[in-house]
Amino acid sequence: MEKLLVQTRAALSQSGDSLQLRYYLTAEPDGNLERYGTEVVMTRGGGVESYGCRDVTPVASRMLQLIDALADNTVTPALLREILTDLL
Repeated sequence: MEKLLVQTRAALSQSGDSLQLRYYLTAEPDGNLERYGTEVVMTRGGGVESYGCRDVTPVASRMLQLIDALADNTVTPALLREILTDLL
């Protein structure tokens, strides 16, 4: 699987903790096609949390649009799957 950093965001949690969010485009070959997904990595203090969704779309430009929307709304790993389901 290939992974490319696309967006970064800084945010504050509800408790006031500083969050660093990184949004990645992931790609996996599937025969003659590529299957695109995303991974969100969040750093808070000394901890790191991540979650990825694979095989969201076979269209890279569509996945990049979705990643932009995720980053613009500072979606965290815990909410990634739910938000992607709503967007699709």
